[in-house]
Amino acid sequence: MEELLLKDGRAYFVHKTIRYFRRTGKRNVQHKEMPTISGLVFFQGLPQEIQTYLDRTFPHVHLCRNCSTGKVARIDDRQMRLFMRVNETEPDRIRFLLKPFHYYARNRILLRITTGELAGLEGYIIRIDRDRRLVMDVGGISVAISGVHAEHFEEVNPGGMPNADVNPFYQRNLQEREALIDRYFHPVKDDTEVAAQAENIDYLREYVLAELAGKRMDIRKAWITYAFIIREIGYYYAPYTDRLG
Repeated sequence: MEELLLKDGRAYFVHKTIRYFRRTGKRNVQHKEMPTISGLVFFQGLPQEIQTYLDRTFPHVHLCRNCSTGKVARIDDRQMRLFMRVNETEPDRIRFLLKPFHYYARNRILLRITTGELAGLEGYIIRIDRDRRLVMDVGGISVAISGVHAEHFEEVNPGGMPNADVNPFYQRNLQEREALIDRYFHPVKDDTEVAAQAENIDYLREYVLAELAGKRMDIRKAWITYAFIIREIGYYYAPYTDRLG
């Protein structure tokens, strides 16, 4: 995919991590640079133009949505450049988190860094592994940046309440696990999108089975999860079924 993106002159970024492994029958440990999160690519440009390009070049690839807003995930250009700079100079400071950004908002104040090379970044200050980190939202994905001990901060929305337009996640009243599942869905409008969405649904089905097999989920939670997936299908397939009907 990256070769074609380079050939087409697309502005993109893939966060990568060095993986160490030992080949069977060999003593030496080898390493290889691989995407930190499989399939995660950041694009620069307008969402509609980017999705048109993806539909033409990679038919089954879709722009992900921010689970907190339900809209295409967007990142401020300056924020993205700061994130990329940290990745280039001190990649060990970056850690991708599994929980959605809204999870870290509980009983915390949204802050903005006002000093240093990271000035302008917004997030929550959280202690992770005995280190003070800034947990920020990068296109709907939670990312923790370490080493923010000396920076100064200001409150982003002093005395205010979350804006419904900024955080309509709560309008749907999704729970944490539901919000994670919701990220795998997008509005289905035509046959091409049906095929792409079907792959995500099959992945979720296998995910639940794997959680059951690993005893990380009991049968009750599995049924609840499947029931929510069915509701999601009805919610996101509505534009397609309305067109057929």
